Amino acid sequence: MIDNVTSQRMRVLYASSSPELDPDQAILLGMLSALDRLDVSPLVVCPERGAFTAELDRIGIPYELLDLECFGGQRPYRFAANVWHLAWLIRSRNIDIVHTHSIDIAQHCFVAARMAGSRVICYVHNAASLDDVGAMLQHTFSRCDQILAGSDKARDSLVSSLDINGGNVAVLGNSAGQGIERVGEIYRKVTATIGTT
Repeated sequence: MIDNVTSQRMRVLYASSSPELDPDQAILLGMLSALDRLDVSPLVVCPERGAFTAELDRIGIPYELLDLECFGGQRPYRFAANVWHLAWLIRSRNIDIVHTHSIDIAQHCFVAARMAGSRVICYVHNAASLDDVGAMLQHTFSRCDQILAGSDKARDSLVSSLDINGGNVAVLGNSAGQGIERVGEIYRKVTATIGTT
């Protein structure tokens, strides 16, 4: 049985593509540490145990193991199976928002979230990560409920090179003091639109 406090919190699934504590995962860890846990109930999905999951254990953030990066021309069935598994997880945990923290797995998360009826937020750390974005990923970004950019430069790159609506991109920064602690406020805005589109 879900307690009343948990049922009122926003349930957010964070998708990570690496078990290591690389710069992207360090940013995600900072975001998770800054969360108001009375407002947000987090769940992280990552491919395997490693330094990142050890830190999640240390700060008490629950996680599930699911490798979302195994996809492509040689393994299309693996992609489909992972998307179905993720959609099932989103649905079974009553996830309100899927927050993808890696461009590598944004398509998986977008498709699974839409299948499960959840909102989608994509986080873009820097402009360099947008250099090789193809048509499929551009399509994904253009249909996200919200895009978070780690810098003004990343935001400008999203708007200019990917033709993304600038009103749908919020600059959050990559660390505490740069705005990363405002993520709960952004989640509230996104969940407030449920049922309006």
